[in-house]
Amino acid sequence: MAPPTTTVSVDHLITRGESFTGILRHYGVGVSDIVAWERAAHQKANVQRLRTGRHLTLEFGPGGSLSGVRYDLDDRQRLVVERGAGGQLSARQADIPARIRITGVRGTIVNTFYQSAKEARLPDAIISRMVDLLSGEIDFDSDVQTGDRFRVLYEERTRLDGRPLPPGRILAADFVGRTRSAAAFLFHDDRGAPVHVDARGCSIERRPLRYPVEFTRISSAFSPSRFHPILNRQRPHLGVDLVAPAGTPVRAIAPGTVVWAGWKGELGLHVEIDHGDGLVSAYSHLRRIDRAAHSGAAVRQGRVIGWVGQTGLATGPHLHYALFDRGRYLNPLTVHAAPRSAPVDAYEFRAIRAALMQRLRTIPGPYRVVPSTAPVVLSALAQARQFGPVILTL
Repeated sequence: MAPPTTTVSVDHLITRGESFTGILRHYGVGVSDIVAWERAAHQKANVQRLRTGRHLTLEFGPGGSLSGVRYDLDDRQRLVVERGAGGQLSARQADIPARIRITGVRGTIVNTFYQSAKEARLPDAIISRMVDLLSGEIDFDSDVQTGDRFRVLYEERTRLDGRPLPPGRILAADFVGRTRSAAAFLFHDDRGAPVHVDARGCSIERRPLRYPVEFTRISSAFSPSRFHPILNRQRPHLGVDLVAPAGTPVRAIAPGTVVWAGWKGELGLHVEIDHGDGLVSAYSHLRRIDRAAHSGAAVRQGRVIGWVGQTGLATGPHLHYALFDRGRYLNPLTVHAAPRSAPVDAYEFRAIRAALMQRLRTIPGPYRVVPSTAPVVLSALAQARQFGPVILTL
């Protein structure tokens, strides 16, 4: 067969046991070239362990030589390795191209917030993110009552070939309850950085996350005295136990420095993070600690530091989460950080807030709808400036 005269793209679905080297060899890449491509790829990612079910795309230029490799690292980032004009190989990480449409959902509380949001067909990731954004004003364990209402606008994402991707950002969300209400809006500050702000224009991202795991059930609350199921005696429980399946990611609640990462007696695999000003968070019974969360490492808010497990003195998979202020235990679920103003233009914020509130009011729930009219409240130019470049579908 004659070599191709144009660029040919081959999309390879990775199966169990396949390697980067083996796949390139399968498509006829020479041994010396494989070494060069593997060395270039390792500059940006570890391709020794390819994930089963993901895709490795190979591009062959005129003459049949390999000219590019793309590998999806996760649902948002991909590794791209390319041969330049001079024949040199370069690697980079890039966002996975996606089609985005804005979806609106509204619902009414019948039982718990989580169950009611699931009945309204909200994805788990959006439910968890809503809790992160609104829990500075609302305690989703005690403030939620039957009849309370919630609304949310978020990005529904698919690949260019139609395959689904995890949902994107929340553009606006609000919760209207009998006792407490809260709202969050996506805005861009004067540096162009996306930030979520509350109804007063105060930054939400600067507050610690309320839950270090995605919103879940609390099995044991903070208590000065609790009967320990293994030790069979009363003892203080100076933290909260969050039930989650083994392997659930555990996130840092705020930026800080890891001061402990390893085994710590009955706490099992354990991580402690110093957030400054005397505030320290602790995460126990982990199945595994992320390699980047070593002692002395700086972590950002939301960074995965480990995974839920059952190490140490634990009857089942869960996360024991504790919070300290200068060595004194705090109840993590009753601590509320004071809001700090975000550097946003007040006039522009009021206009964006009004537009997004109008869009929230027009969601015709109670279940998910795909808008048949323009799916966002702003002009196309304003969309690109406020929400970043998107491909909208109607």
